[in-house]
Amino acid sequence: MVKIVDRSELLVRVAGGREQVTITLRGEIDIATAPDFEERAMGVLRIGTAELVIDLSQVTFLSSAGLSTLIRISREADRVGCALVVDNPSPLAMQVIRTTGLAETLSVRSVY
Repeated sequence: MVKIVDRSELLVRVAGGREQVTITLRGEIDIATAPDFEERAMGVLRIGTAELVIDLSQVTFLSSAGLSTLIRISREADRVGCALVVDNPSPLAMQVIRTTGLAETLSVRSVY
């Protein structure tokens, strides 16, 4: 399954299957774009997968709306028994995740 949604500031790519789905984001996650990201992630969780990987390596901006979306996705993943991994956040995204303390609650794989 591959689905690409392109909004002016954010590209959302969903790929994978029953065992693992990866959502790759490129661009800005803010109040205007976070709802599309959340809709795609919640859709994956409704269908079901063992692991949901959210690739933030190409994220250029992460607002409080984006952080709130990550928290809601994390809670829903826990509720349905899906492992959630935030993969390779860009330096900017990683700084925001660390500064807000979310690095302590989210499973983050980072090369930075």
